[in-house]
Amino acid sequence: MIKKINWPTIPEFIKICLDGGVRMIACAPTLEMTGVKKEDMVDGVEIAGAADYLHFALEADISLFV
Repeated sequence: MIKKINWPTIPEFIKICLDGGVRMIACAPTLEMTGVKKEDMVDGVEIAGAADYLHFALEADISLFV
């Protein structure tokens, strides 16, 4: 479907976001709980706990929690 509507692939979209200054922050406890390691993450993704994320989110113009 993505090709049909001419959208970037997920890796391309992630690169566009990171190049545009988007900060991607992965939840450290969730990664630990699911067994995902930092090495498994896309380059440029930060790992943080809830307190660090909330500190950032309070100062951000836009914050999405997915």
